[in-house]
Amino acid sequence: MTNLADLDRALAAFLEDGPNAAPEAPIIAAMAHARTTPRRPDLLRAFRSDVMAPRRAFNGRGVAALGLATLLMAGLGVAVIGSRPTNPAVVPPSDSVLPTQSAQPSPSLAPLLSPAPSEPATPGPHQPLGSPAVPPIHVALRTTGGNPASVDVVDESGMLANAVSGNPPENVDQDGFRATNDDPTTVRLTWVGSPCDTVHRLTIDSTLATLTLDRPRCGGDAVPVFRELILRFSRPVDATTLTTTLYDGRGGVDMPTWTASAPDSGSGGYDIVVADPGYVVDSVEGSFDPEVEAVGAGPTGIQLVATSDTALRLIWRGPACATTPSLEIDPTGDHWRLLDDACTASGSDVLRMIDVSLADPRPAGSLPTIEAITVP
Repeated sequence: MTNLADLDRALAAFLEDGPNAAPEAPIIAAMAHARTTPRRPDLLRAFRSDVMAPRRAFNGRGVAALGLATLLMAGLGVAVIGSRPTNPAVVPPSDSVLPTQSAQPSPSLAPLLSPAPSEPATPGPHQPLGSPAVPPIHVALRTTGGNPASVDVVDESGMLANAVSGNPPENVDQDGFRATNDDPTTVRLTWVGSPCDTVHRLTIDSTLATLTLDRPRCGGDAVPVFRELILRFSRPVDATTLTTTLYDGRGGVDMPTWTASAPDSGSGGYDIVVADPGYVVDSVEGSFDPEVEAVGAGPTGIQLVATSDTALRLIWRGPACATTPSLEIDPTGDHWRLLDDACTASGSDVLRMIDVSLADPRPAGSLPTIEAITVP
């Protein structure tokens, strides 16, 4: 085998005789090509080994490149896995709330748990859901004189717990309508009326600040009688802050405008109410003229007779047991209708009459039409 040292000496002797420089023209052409031709980046340069460097299992550049590649592959894996749809974790609801936790809803749920602004409020005990009208509480009133009387209590506040009649004294130094406290939640109402005041309506406004008492105008005895009503509320009410108002004959409140008490041909009595939304009537007086009894109520059992240009007398025959008849007058005053309650008590019919004064004169010979109806 040839010794390496001898080979080196032989090659050196050979090269001494040959040229020691490259031709000038090829060098100039190669350098010009290198300057004018752009080089493409080598993306895998970090992974290529340097042929001039000594051979190592791992060098610094290779380790850095391998780490960068590992990070890139890990990021790509996370992106792919994160883009896949996943099912949300189901957490079973807790059966109880810890004492230290707040049971209030989160801000995002608050609008869903709160009622809408347009949602109606819960009605009171005397105001059924969906009903615009408040049904009244009917109370029979004890009285110091006169005919039986009653009041319908309309509670728009929803705070009335109970309403009963009181025991009015026979003599009260009082005028009008007054409210006082029996205790913080009980209000006692007292007012003065006449024996013919038999129908009343008390309205409690929605704010529990105003009490309005409506009654028809009354034609009859002027002897004063006293009424008393006790109201119990679900919360304290200061009677001194209440506004109490009493109206006689006010229209538009589903109340008659007039009442009257009168005798009949059978030595009995009755109470009639008159609904006059057009305010055609100026006054109503219960009366009975024995001389009219011979004439009677005409062939139909009811008639109107003009006693002057501003006064009419209504005469009719009806059962003695119908003690609460009502008269309805249309707003023009041209059509009148008498309603009698149907009753089956024994006894013959009786003759009745009332005198009605008109607010304005009627043309001579012009009388309203009149009809009688029995209400079952």
